[in-house]
Amino acid sequence: MKNIYKSADQDCLDAICWNHYFLKATQQGLINQLRGEVASDASILEMYVANLLQVTDQGATMDYILNQILTANPHLVRYGPVLPAGVEVYLPPADTVFTSN
Repeated sequence: MKNIYKSADQDCLDAICWNHYFLKATQQGLINQLRGEVASDASILEMYVANLLQVTDQGATMDYILNQILTANPHLVRYGPVLPAGVEVYLPPADTVFTSN
């Protein structure tokens, strides 16, 4: 199943990527953590940092990730940095986006 995001008016691609690849992973980790215990502010920060370090360890930077998304969505270049409402953005699986060769 493809993960398609439909833009809201004034969405920016970098914010879409950040929300999908970083915040979503952090939220899922928090959900898993909350099932067993209450998360502290420190553990939330640790989870953000862990997600960022994982991406860095895998060789990906935000510029690289944006390039991967633009490669998967060539139609986005016509819109510039700010998308209008209703533009479909395919968000590939994280393991393919975060791996730089």
